[in-house]
Amino acid sequence: MVIVKFYAGWFVDNQQKFFQNRYTPLTTDQFLNQLNVCVMNKIKVSLLALATIAFGAYAFKGVDGSITGKVRPADGATEAWAVQGSDTLKTAVSDGAFTFNGARAGTYTVVINAKDPFKDATINDVKVEDGKATDLGEINLQQ
Repeated sequence: MVIVKFYAGWFVDNQQKFFQNRYTPLTTDQFLNQLNVCVMNKIKVSLLALATIAFGAYAFKGVDGSITGKVRPADGATEAWAVQGSDTLKTAVSDGAFTFNGARAGTYTVVINAKDPFKDATINDVKVEDGKATDLGEINLQQ
């Protein structure tokens, strides 16, 4: 017991001496300067994190447009194609309706593959803008 009490007392005395010699009180200006540096570093890290999140959200945002339309008669076509230069999109015609998602901005030619006895339909100069849907309306297939 005596050894434990001696050690505990020695530890407390030396700890107080260590901290008294190690740390000196700061003046108000020094304290505010350190506080300012700490706050500014936190603000910088927060702004960097916010900018990273914003950039990531924008980079993966789908800004492509789409092309939609309806075919009459509803069972007269099987698939539709949208062509712009070397960029070709294909979609199925279901119940007379079709949608091309992920169409980049530009001018497309849309081709509707018709079933017999109908003829294929071609719509030229279909303009697509980023983030907007282009509706072709109703396309009547001819026999």
